[in-house]
Amino acid sequence: MNQSNAEFITQFSKNSSLTSTGHDYAFTLPRPPQLFVQSKKTNDLDQLWDYHSEGAKFLIEEYGVRNVEIYQPVEVIINQEQIEHGK
Repeated sequence: MNQSNAEFITQFSKNSSLTSTGHDYAFTLPRPPQLFVQSKKTNDLDQLWDYHSEGAKFLIEEYGVRNVEIYQPVEVIINQEQIEHGK
């Protein structure tokens, strides 16, 4: 079985970031408190992007993180059609 994974990362500052991933293995290693990680089991890049954007918005509103630019990635590394067909 072929598995693929995508991650979105927003850098808030030199020491602070949010990583959103489509698999739960992101929680296997401990991370410093300023490196936020969230996981949603999905191969759908649009769903993962929405999840990531919501997480970044939450951190901005609830914890006051600043200097964040959220933008849609220009190039997608993983071909969505290949994910859907398991290639």
